[in-house]
Amino acid sequence: MSTQVSFALRGRNPNLLMNKPTIEEILAPKPEVRRRVYAYSIDDEAHKGLLKVGQTSRDVNDTPQVDF
Repeated sequence: MSTQVSFALRGRNPNLLMNKPTIEEILAPKPEVRRRVYAYSIDDEAHKGLLKVGQTSRDVNDTPQVDF
């Protein structure tokens, strides 16, 4: 690390840090996410009367339906 940067980081030359990027410039913007809760039942005796519940950001109507 150079002496100038070292001094600036310790607060000895605040002019060197005037152009530091903001957190918004450093981090990529997050995409808009809409959380969805879903539930389903499993048709067998071991799971009778129970529901499986989950959460996703995907469209719950686009998930593949599997028939056994």
